[in-house]
Amino acid sequence: RGGMINYQSFINELGKLVDQPEEPVGGPAQIRARTPPSKVDVQYLIASIKDRVKKLRIRVADFLQDYDPLHSGFVSANLFTTALETARLQLTGTQLDQLSKYYENA
Repeated sequence: RGGMINYQSFINELGKLVDQPEEPVGGPAQIRARTPPSKVDVQYLIASIKDRVKKLRIRVADFLQDYDPLHSGFVSANLFTTALETARLQLTGTQLDQLSKYYENA
């Protein structure tokens, strides 16, 4: 699946984070110490998305599933970006690119 984004993994990751307690175990320094550098920024980005989704009760899965008529769990990078923009998550282009790369072929 060249260039396809596994949005189902993204949704699952958001679900795990939403179900966790409000206070994470350890502070940012501890999280950085046990997380590979390439994943730190994405994990913080996902945590900030989780906060926004929770506060505004945004159903991100609905936006992504709208672009996946076959319910395969995959969409193109462009459709992934479009769905997240439509969900009004207020992400920058760089953040959208980071997420796309992280979940590409996941």
